[in-house]
Amino acid sequence: MTKPLSPRTLRFCEEFAVDMNGGAAAIRAGYAEKSAAQHASRALADPRVKTRIDSLLAKQAERIELNADWIVSRLMKEAEGDGKDTTQAGRVRALELLGKRVPNFFPPQKLALTDPSGTRPLGCIVVPAKEAASYGDGPTDSGGGVETHAAPG
Repeated sequence: MTKPLSPRTLRFCEEFAVDMNGGAAAIRAGYAEKSAAQHASRALADPRVKTRIDSLLAKQAERIELNADWIVSRLMKEAEGDGKDTTQAGRVRALELLGKRVPNFFPPQKLALTDPSGTRPLGCIVVPAKEAASYGDGPTDSGGGVETHAAPG
């Protein structure tokens, strides 16, 4: 049997559901400002906390009638420039977010890996575009390099 969450941790969950800011939620839940970020990080790694927060967010989404269809329709209006005060940056961001819902919108990337000196090729791997961004471009911490190219279709 799993240990129940403490009252302060339950309060953290409720506060996190308000603005999804871990540090601020920890402070509002009563943790010291100096260590709030550490408490938030530790709490968010706990599967029981994740489950509680997911439950709170699901209830909130149901209460305010928030669903994927509504979000997509709002993004489409923004992308088409139909909303008040739309901007070029807002339209581009809306299109980017909509594109994430389309399979293969972000094609796989081919990564060319080099040794720490950056001169000797070590090989290539193909990874999803989202992962390719995490590899960075150019020298790594160990001195090696990663070059990104679109993978052949």
